[in-house]
Amino acid sequence: MKLKILTTLFTLVFLADLFLFPAKHQVFAQGLSLSISPPILEALIKPGKSAIQAYKITNDGDPVILTPQIGELTEDGSISQDPNFTVEKWINTLNTDLALGQPFLLDKGETRQLIVRINPPQGTPEKDYYRVIYFTTTPNPPLESSQSSVSQTIGSPLIVTVSASGLLVKSAKISKFQIPEILDSFDPINADIEITNTGKTYFHPVGKITLVGPVGRGDYNLVPNAIFIGQTKRLLTTDNAQESLEPSTTITLPGFFLGKYILTVDFTLDQGTTRITQAKIFYAFPWKAGLVIFTFLFSIFFLRRGKRNRGNKKAH
Repeated sequence: MKLKILTTLFTLVFLADLFLFPAKHQVFAQGLSLSISPPILEALIKPGKSAIQAYKITNDGDPVILTPQIGELTEDGSISQDPNFTVEKWINTLNTDLALGQPFLLDKGETRQLIVRINPPQGTPEKDYYRVIYFTTTPNPPLESSQSSVSQTIGSPLIVTVSASGLLVKSAKISKFQIPEILDSFDPINADIEITNTGKTYFHPVGKITLVGPVGRGDYNLVPNAIFIGQTKRLLTTDNAQESLEPSTTITLPGFFLGKYILTVDFTLDQGTTRITQAKIFYAFPWKAGLVIFTFLFSIFFLRRGKRNRGNKKAH
């Protein structure tokens, strides 16, 4: 059994959050509750081939007017606001009852399907295409008293890799590994690790961070969030990802530490054989408490010395 570092850390793996969004997206307003399925689609397709995916949008709240769209997915997981963006012609819909850019009414308890076809023709550039299928709400005038007057959006990432061979190069480097070389024993360990995608396609980091020291060993699973081409992104551990929507560090470990420690990050690019690993050594000792004790003893020494000097002067 692996020892934890003086505290119990939950290692809940986000099976439904393998990419950028939670498994069930929900938008809440007054009486508004929507969900979309699938929550994300990753597709590898050869030029000249075709794939079809049905997206289901379900309304568990008040009736709402929705407008379906296909947009560009940005590195931070949001929808691009670039007015010049135009979706590829080979990503389109097959519905006869729904059309992109055309609003429709979705009643309470109703589910509708948006059928999306992906068929890149021969000659399509072989690369990643980061897109998102999304629905924007419009207040329904008869129910204004029960809905927000602000439009809201619910979306599902669509990541399409066009490749004739299916073997786009995956590579990465650790561009930042920041941790104090000297740590006070009573301070938490804060490590910030970033990786950069230097390859030709996106990947998920699959692995863990390991801490080894005098009192044992701790293993902390990485969240396998996708990293796009050319993107630099902070690695997250499953415990930190639960504590904050935007963690400022890769891992934070409270406790008492003393002596020499080795922190190692080790992961593969998806489930492949390309492995990235790096380790940092740091030392922990209670230097703050030592400084306080030294200052206290130093002050007592000078106070006593001062008293002796005054006593000697009086004696003369």
